[in-house]
Amino acid sequence: VSLYLLLSGMISGGDVIQQALRMESIVHLSGRTKIWGAAFEAIRNSPYVGFGYTKGAEGLLSLGPRLWDYMPNIRGLPRETIANFSLHNGYMQALMDSGYIGLGLYVLIILGALMKVAIVDRERAYPVVFYGLVFSIITNFGETTMYAAAVFHSVLFWYCCVHAYRVRHNPAIAKAPLNANC
Repeated sequence: VSLYLLLSGMISGGDVIQQALRMESIVHLSGRTKIWGAAFEAIRNSPYVGFGYTKGAEGLLSLGPRLWDYMPNIRGLPRETIANFSLHNGYMQALMDSGYIGLGLYVLIILGALMKVAIVDRERAYPVVFYGLVFSIITNFGETTMYAAAVFHSVLFWYCCVHAYRVRHNPAIAKAPLNANC
């Protein structure tokens, strides 16, 4: 609503409104696009196998002084801090960690699970699995939501992924009567 009011001219942007809406972050997605730009350049240093599992952000350091062109505000931070950055994109994280080969396998697993549940589950008996996969695939573009199984949403995605690969066509589900007495 605030964004609509500001864009429509009904309210003017002051310091409080600028801080509340964080308008500057919309342009570059809170710095994510700068990190992704640096990552696209850094992957050239290890394109096929990446920099190692959970070491993708450390790969940014392979740019040397060019890193400051992308993110000048991190100049002076210790290497350990920069190496622990989140790339805020699961696909970019997979690319930096395991290169083009790993990213290809990662995407094949994800899309394979989605295709399997979309094609085989004709009775739509597992909507939570389907929507869990779709949600995770989309949110993974703006945050690393399914790359490491340390948080609930990541575990939920991998549960949905494994479940999707186990889905079998079951005509009995379509013929089963609905029981409203449960």
